[in-house]
Amino acid sequence: MRHRMSFNGNINNILKAPGRPPFIYGTAWKKENTTRLVQEALMSGFTAVDTAAQPKHYREDLVGEALRNAYQGLVTRDQLFVCLFLPLQTGRVHCSCIIRYLEATSHIL
Repeated sequence: MRHRMSFNGNINNILKAPGRPPFIYGTAWKKENTTRLVQEALMSGFTAVDTAAQPKHYREDLVGEALRNAYQGLVTRDQLFVCLFLPLQTGRVHCSCIIRYLEATSHIL
């Protein structure tokens, strides 16, 4: 039986983070192994994935491929917490920047 992490539990209370996953699978520096490793993380019970918007260290396209594969029966989108971080160039991110980023990557993730 595969166990899924709950977004509400003792570890969440200890970390003072109710409603958020206690552990997030990071995808940095996985390179061409990203798809396989993300799928293995999801099969192991991770329900949160960090995609980050930093092409130098992350392959969002391969994270997206892993998620699309996982949606074919392993998990549903509403069971996952997908996290991304936008790189700050001026110390602040404006809403227009977030909207442009989401529009540009919606087909990937």
